Amino acid sequence: MQYPAPWTRPLLLAFLLAAIAIAYWGAQPPKALSETAPTDQFSGMRALQHSRTAFNEPHPAGSPALEKVRDYIVATLTGYGVEVEVDRIPVNEGNRIGVLENVMARIPGTGGTDTFALEAHYDSVAYGPGAADDGSGTVVMLETARVLKQGPPLKNDVVFIFTGDEEHGMGGASRALKHRWLQNLNVVLAFEARGNHGPAFMFETSMGNLPLMRELARAGACPQTNSIMWEVHHRTPNGTDFGGMKERGVLGYNVAFVGGLGYYHSANDNPTKLSPDSLQHQGAYAVALARQYGNSTQKMAKGDDAVFFNTVGSQLVVYPKSWSRPIAWCAALLLILVLALGLMRRMLSLRGVLASVLLVLAALALVALLEYPLLRLTYKFFYVYLTYNGMWYLLAFQAMAAGVVAALYGAVGRRISTENLLAGGLLLWAVALAGIESNLPTGSYAAAWPLILGTIALAGGMVFKARNAATAGVLFETALVAPVLLIAVPGIQAIYYMSPGFTIIPAAALFVAAAALFAPAVVAVLGRRHLNAAMSLLAAGIVFITIGWATNGFTPDKPKMSSLAYGLNLSANRAIWMSSDAKPDAYSAQFFAKGCTEGSIHDVLPDRNDVCLCADAPLAPLEGPKLDIISDATENGKRTVTLGYVSPRKVNQSRLKVLAPQHVHAASAEGFGELRGGDGDWTLEIPVMPRTGEIRLTLVVDAATPLRVRIEEDEHRILDVTALGFTARPPQFIPKPNTIDWWESLIRKRGNPSSHHTVVVKEFAL
Repeated sequence: MQYPAPWTRPLLLAFLLAAIAIAYWGAQPPKALSETAPTDQFSGMRALQHSRTAFNEPHPAGSPALEKVRDYIVATLTGYGVEVEVDRIPVNEGNRIGVLENVMARIPGTGGTDTFALEAHYDSVAYGPGAADDGSGTVVMLETARVLKQGPPLKNDVVFIFTGDEEHGMGGASRALKHRWLQNLNVVLAFEARGNHGPAFMFETSMGNLPLMRELARAGACPQTNSIMWEVHHRTPNGTDFGGMKERGVLGYNVAFVGGLGYYHSANDNPTKLSPDSLQHQGAYAVALARQYGNSTQKMAKGDDAVFFNTVGSQLVVYPKSWSRPIAWCAALLLILVLALGLMRRMLSLRGVLASVLLVLAALALVALLEYPLLRLTYKFFYVYLTYNGMWYLLAFQAMAAGVVAALYGAVGRRISTENLLAGGLLLWAVALAGIESNLPTGSYAAAWPLILGTIALAGGMVFKARNAATAGVLFETALVAPVLLIAVPGIQAIYYMSPGFTIIPAAALFVAAAALFAPAVVAVLGRRHLNAAMSLLAAGIVFITIGWATNGFTPDKPKMSSLAYGLNLSANRAIWMSSDAKPDAYSAQFFAKGCTEGSIHDVLPDRNDVCLCADAPLAPLEGPKLDIISDATENGKRTVTLGYVSPRKVNQSRLKVLAPQHVHAASAEGFGELRGGDGDWTLEIPVMPRTGEIRLTLVVDAATPLRVRIEEDEHRILDVTALGFTARPPQFIPKPNTIDWWESLIRKRGNPSSHHTVVVKEFAL
């Protein structure tokens, strides 16, 4: 068997490390420009300054804090000389009413006929300030408006849509489409965030997106994207403002950074944790696309779906989905041809190729057998908090996967020719290509191009082998498959970002699959010291995971998420503490007696069937809802009564229920119009209360049946527990966000009470 010259070992190692570094750094966000950057350029630090000013407290829809953010947006845009207005939208969905407030801004064009829009939501969840989700999109749009006003005028209108209710219904964006400024809407660019750092991925776009993607590739927006993200996202139930607009035929893009899942929807989603580089990357999309479409003279239309992916840095390859299957077939046929030629010329052997296939499968199996128990153990120790130290676990599992590859390839690689090793790996890539092409067709590029490059490398390697040029052969093979790293390395990063910790095994599997294409280089680099390399890599993995475990404790930067909610029934004179946690923690133990178990909260909150930790609580001096009869008339057995509902605390949301056996024949709400009638606990949901805290409701009911009404008010913050004699929450504990409650409800297969809420119930006999 021929072996490459010894001097190739350091050369190949240096080449591979350099290629990995280029692939990694090319996928990172651009460095944020300082606050002193030229005024016609977008500055991530200037955008961050807006965040530090406006996004320091939770501001869910229906809260006074949201009004502060709204007013800041209006004042800032007005100061830039941008036309701005607040669009108050009453919503009536039959038995669901509320008030949305969108902030709309416009930079008029010089005479174009189309409109380019940017969109983000300025509300947050109740659990944190929302500096990233979606304060990041808000401040990026503010800085973009300033930049566009500084630059030359654009032909087309640019409209900025700041929606005020994404987290609790996502109604603002779709209703904004009715605004007069959007009647000639061409394309929209939406912003989201699910973390606090990382590259801004264009993860969602419209169907028929080939023209859109070609424009994105031309715009100079530094895009990081691929069609696998798009394929996966549009098959999931995850919703965004852009999703609602897309359903109504809008064409556009949705951009988000997703690094730092542990910060998502939490109290740590604040400006001090927000990456200015991620803001800079979002700003690159915003300014480039605003200028691209702002000067466009062509109306965007749907076309074929696109295959798209990055190569070096932000360079995009875009081609029609209709090419995907022919490319896949070409890749498969090319592999069959090269394998057949190799077998006929005895440069490949069936036994050797089969041994290589088994080698890769063994590596995948060993990685799973080694890493899955460690992941389970880590999850058992740290639960979802392993996401805080996800990078340490990613490094650990990648190092362990590399150790497995080194051990197996080092032990077997010199018994199987490098051509057979590469051929076996290519067969498994062909299987992967068939699976991806069948299920995620626009994502098949991720296997098709590595398969094509690897097959050409195999053919070249066999030519060099025939000429007794083993050194040239391994160099050629390595150089030809090196572009695969441009897919694999950012792919491992993206998989990790999706769920730090939980996706590290798939990321390790991708490493093993990529290593199979570099088998000739791996064998050459390892030489006869493969055991030393394998043991060193496995030891590094153990060190990394040990560091992860040792530093995974709770601190203000890595806090424990503690669930606590308060329920008060003013009619029954009872109150309870509630928690979705499996057991009390060091903070919540003061509310729940030792040995406290889960139970129903139905007795105190009759409209809720949650089962959770619950304990009797002191009666807090909270002012409950008020319901007064404004007018009352009876005719032909029907009673028409107008009720004035007032929420003295001006809560975020409310539910009003007419209790059975009363029948509501007709209903209306002042300012909202006619409502749906019904019998048997007729319910009116008010997910976003008017900020006046008042609603006037007219009901037509049976005169002979008692009219009993129950109102449940939900305030998206916990009451002051210190006023009831309890200790305030220490900084190493934060409210458990709704994302964790949602995750746990899937596991437990039942609903959870929302943490950090105060619920007050009162019944009225009218």
